[in-house]
Amino acid sequence: MDSSARLLRLLSLLQTPRDWTGTELADRLEVSTRTVRNDIERLRALVAKEYEAFTKAVADWTRIKEQWLEDKKRAVEVAREIQTEVAHYLLTISGMNAALGTLVAVALHFLGMPSPALWGAMVAILAFIPYLGATISTSVLTVVALLTFDDVAR
Repeated sequence: MDSSARLLRLLSLLQTPRDWTGTELADRLEVSTRTVRNDIERLRALVAKEYEAFTKAVADWTRIKEQWLEDKKRAVEVAREIQTEVAHYLLTISGMNAALGTLVAVALHFLGMPSPALWGAMVAILAFIPYLGATISTSVLTVVALLTFDDVAR
């Protein structure tokens, strides 16, 4: 029996629930007790090498997992920063649009336009639409003013 086959046979014998003496193993494998001792030492060396490889793999996996978690934490931080900045932007633009709507409503009130609060609210809402909102507001207010007043100069 070659040494690889003998090592496998020895390993299978050692995995049985029975406790084996060196002499019993030698008799079973038909080799000397010295050969059994040498084979056991070879098995220990192989197990130690495999254990070392396994330990390294676990350490590498742990390092990769920690790096992944750090990347994930950073992504969450960036998402929260973006969320905060967008909220600040929306709050600021809403305040500016509300102020614009209020100014338009006050100006239209002093010009004698009917329902100045309605037109001020329309301007404030349409101001959220870049370029097009201002164009629509100006056009609607111009048409309403032309229909409301008899004199263009007013």
